Amino acid sequence: MRLYTLASAPNAIRVLMLLREKPLDIEIVELDAEAREQKTPEFLAINPLGQVPALQLDDGICIAESLPISRYLDSISEGPSLFGATPESRAVIEMWERRAELGLFIPAVEYGHHTQPMMAEYFTQYVDWGNSLVGTVQTCLTLLDERLAETGWLGGTDFSIADITAYAGYRVAAFWSMPLQSEPNLSVWLHRMSERACASVVPL
Repeated sequence: MRLYTLASAPNAIRVLMLLREKPLDIEIVELDAEAREQKTPEFLAINPLGQVPALQLDDGICIAESLPISRYLDSISEGPSLFGATPESRAVIEMWERRAELGLFIPAVEYGHHTQPMMAEYFTQYVDWGNSLVGTVQTCLTLLDERLAETGWLGGTDFSIADITAYAGYRVAAFWSMPLQSEPNLSVWLHRMSERACASVVPL
């Protein structure tokens, strides 16, 4: 198998985080962002959207999008599933993963796309809309903080894919210096996350 990534691509980082928690024998192919290697005909044959991550299986099947890739890799790896072991746990983990993605991860990424001058050459920027996402992220952080007052990890008693998505999103927000207020339970969780193996692959 080959996993195509870019070092600073937030969605690719999510998959690399999972692989650090659940190691597999997989070839990591780091594309050259400056050379726009993800837009070459060769890579577009793997993912027509020209985006990473993309996973090419040994039989030639290609899987794109971070969550399906993560789910597949989790399913073929050893150890407890990061997506849950029972119908109930799977549903709860997916709920919190989705909340973290929609309320934190995606808005943090889009905040950078639309407010940072360095991104202007890549995106048509809507600065006012980008700045409005600070409130969206803060609301999500408060929600996550309330959840973490009840349980050790977002999905329940065990670390899960929901924690990976939320941590990646928080690190993106911190990278862009989003003006956010700290949350007490979230701060404890962030410290616990920083001590896990998966945190070491986050360059942001």
